[in-house]
Amino acid sequence: MESVVFIFSLIDCCALIFLSVYFWVVPEVIGHAVVTVLMLISLHWFIFLLNLPVATWNIYRYIMVPCGNMGVFDPTEIHNRGQLKSHMKEAMIKLGFHLLCFFMYLYRATSYVKSTKLFVKCDTESAFDIVHWFIISIYDILRNGQG
Repeated sequence: MESVVFIFSLIDCCALIFLSVYFWVVPEVIGHAVVTVLMLISLHWFIFLLNLPVATWNIYRYIMVPCGNMGVFDPTEIHNRGQLKSHMKEAMIKLGFHLLCFFMYLYRATSYVKSTKLFVKCDTESAFDIVHWFIISIYDILRNGQG
């Protein structure tokens, strides 16, 4: 089960990186909330506590949009109030956070796959063999229902 949690979190993190670059707020809120709840359910407390402030901030920003605005990033007011600099700063912080989470989820997924008995060391340590081994190991875990 742990491998499925981190593989899903890894895929979701990739989607969140894409969404944070293009400022799609509602899917980002939903995706981040799903990962946060998933970490709570699977009892990964450190990762849950790491994700909780960012998920709360996203929900707060979405709820506090004034009536009549098009969204969190209103294109008609972003230059009038000088909000562009603060929005770019927030976007860069979120991007850094999502990249940190991406590599953390990748490490957890690979360390779990390595710790199972499905780990077979490749004869040649080329990048293709390692990626091929990783995909085969994940497939075997999902097919056999281990985790």
